[in-house]
Amino acid sequence: ESDVRISTLATNYNLRCSKGFVNGKVKIIHYRRGPFNLIEKTINSSLAPRIYLWWNGKLHVFEAPKFNPKASKKINAFIRNNNYEHNPNKILGFFRMFIKKARWKPRGLVRKMKKTRGVIYIATGENYVNEALASAASLKKHMPNLPVTLFTDIDVKSKYIDNVVKINNPKYTFEDKVRYISKSPYNYTLFLDTDTYICDDFSELFDLLDRFDIAVSKLPLRKLSNIKDIPKSFMLLDSSIILFKKSPKTQKLFSNWLKLYLRDKKGV
Repeated sequence: ESDVRISTLATNYNLRCSKGFVNGKVKIIHYRRGPFNLIEKTINSSLAPRIYLWWNGKLHVFEAPKFNPKASKKINAFIRNNNYEHNPNKILGFFRMFIKKARWKPRGLVRKMKKTRGVIYIATGENYVNEALASAASLKKHMPNLPVTLFTDIDVKSKYIDNVVKINNPKYTFEDKVRYISKSPYNYTLFLDTDTYICDDFSELFDLLDRFDIAVSKLPLRKLSNIKDIPKSFMLLDSSIILFKKSPKTQKLFSNWLKLYLRDKKGV
């Protein structure tokens, strides 16, 4: 068998390989320095497969053009579990296919980090908590599986709330929202004010966060103010509905928002 030199992450490795495309749930590819765990495969085209190997604590990406197409006909691989077999009838591109005998549906082998989605309410005081519960009830009617977290100073038990986060020192003002919105437990979050009513499934809104860090609607009005360097033609943003991704950018935004709010509160 031939050795094919592959350069990745500024390190050269000799990997034994062959024609055919590796697809399916292949667990181990043998390598002279030790085993590689094959954790994902993707195909750019039939002639350009890309393989991701996890070895020595690092992710290594191998492109098809870097492999020698004249390499050995047999992949120097072994399958530790007898539930795997070589399927010679399914060959694409350069690497052979191995599939599981029993129930297995073709899919990527890397278990990507699941992006959690959820709604949060921030309510202090009994009246606002009751509003939040009514809003959550309307939400669960259309999206029963979407998790809901309530930030509150009151002990709450409700079938419409999946998680309660206690606010120990509530201010009972707008500050509670600004201070706790950044503490959402979800990767993708929709913040809702308590005086909202959900009329339909809005799951597709979360897809915006695959491209953007935050989404906010505009208010159809503008309060007169003397904020420096902000023209009066600039509309206000509606903070009652905020869709955002947990990221360094949004965390910095919320941190600055709190600082500016506290500064303005002091009249500085």
